[in-house]
Amino acid sequence: ELPNDRSEAFIHIIGNSASPRVDLVCCILTNNRKDCYDAIKKVLCIDCPIPSQVFLY
Repeated sequence: ELPNDRSEAFIHIIGNSASPRVDLVCCILTNNRKDCYDAIKKVLCIDCPIPSQVFLY
């Protein structure tokens, strides 16, 4: 669980959890902020490439 829904919180958790054993990352967003979506996808496509899916709740 995240302390807030800011993109930095998602990026921090992803960075701490990313490892070669991770096959897929699923993120559930509570809002449709494009900056948060873009930050998550940038990290998971470029910085540490892991297949990912982002859901809007």
